[in-house]
Amino acid sequence: MPFKLEALFTEAVIWTRCVYALSTISDTIKVTLKEAGDKYELLLTAVNINKTSSLTCTFRQEFFHTFTIEGDLPVVNNQQTFSFLINSKTMNVCFKDCENTESLKLLLIHENVPDSSQIFSNKLFVEATRTNGVTKNYSLTFRPGYASDDLKISRVYARLVRTQDQEDRVHHLVMEIRILKKFLSMFGQGLEDFRLEVYPSARKMLLHGFNRQELLSQKNASLATQPMSLSMQLSLNDLVDENTLPGDQKHTIAFRLRDFRTFVQLAGAESGQCSINFSYEGSPIVFERRIARGEHERCEVCMFTLTMISDSEATETAPFAEPAKQPQSAESLFVSEPTESTAPAQIVWNNEPHDTATQDRPRSPPAMAREQDPQPEPLPFDPDQLDPTQVPVAKGLFD
Repeated sequence: MPFKLEALFTEAVIWTRCVYALSTISDTIKVTLKEAGDKYELLLTAVNINKTSSLTCTFRQEFFHTFTIEGDLPVVNNQQTFSFLINSKTMNVCFKDCENTESLKLLLIHENVPDSSQIFSNKLFVEATRTNGVTKNYSLTFRPGYASDDLKISRVYARLVRTQDQEDRVHHLVMEIRILKKFLSMFGQGLEDFRLEVYPSARKMLLHGFNRQELLSQKNASLATQPMSLSMQLSLNDLVDENTLPGDQKHTIAFRLRDFRTFVQLAGAESGQCSINFSYEGSPIVFERRIARGEHERCEVCMFTLTMISDSEATETAPFAEPAKQPQSAESLFVSEPTESTAPAQIVWNNEPHDTATQDRPRSPPAMAREQDPQPEPLPFDPDQLDPTQVPVAKGLFD
């Protein structure tokens, strides 16, 4: 069905930063317009070439100053939705100079005709008005996309957080975004991997950055300029929200750092919260950053969602775990010693009881106190009455 979309917004900074972040992940951006209840929302999605991470920027209708649709959107799975593909590099060049604009206007016209003779069909028109009164117009060609289902991992995790299951439990952590920004600011360019470790019994969380590749890429490089790993320990009590259980074991999940760094840079502001949802080691991990405005910031206008496939790693020894208890005696490795009885431990060997771990060797006698050494022999001279010139010197010491 043919329709026309016209959107006007005055805060172009968030929009331009989203376009730039998506262009670093993929060469193609999928733009989806769909209904959400009685309103509409606009989604920008990019998937990397390895199909291991996906970044989605969702803009609610309240984000725009004006948002009007003339006509009806195509109906797919009982929902009005329309999606198209556009080159991310071209879109980034178009919106790169639009941060300082006074207003930004989008116009989209779709006729739903395979071979349309209209020159304005299947095109996205952009009009940017600067503060000095200069107006720039852009025209971007797009390709209508096929009906495809979006990733539902974030919605599945959100549902499982509300209805938890002990077998497939979803761990939910909410922290300040400035913690992640300061942690990544200490990273060097050589660090490419990130691991998140949670210790519920110790009420600790560990952020660990490392590099799996070869440590020294240059022969003459200094060790001081080649960071091997970086770790930061946090307390679970400092988080905004978490749902870990006190008796849980260590939870570990690892993933690549490149797209995660892009997400943290996109989050931008020093204030704000970031939620982290993951299940088990090797499962997808979801990061969400919500931006709200209005009175008391209760109106959510946009949301950034990063979904990544984590790596499966061998479980390491927990640094906060309590050490295992040592056996009380050597016999306890072979026989069980009762706690109430003080009789010597026995085992059965050839249907006969023995009080040692072997057949031939008798039981070791109990340890006896060491006898004190006798008094040393007195010296042949009195040290207090000795003249300094008569100090005896051991023979051969200075020869």
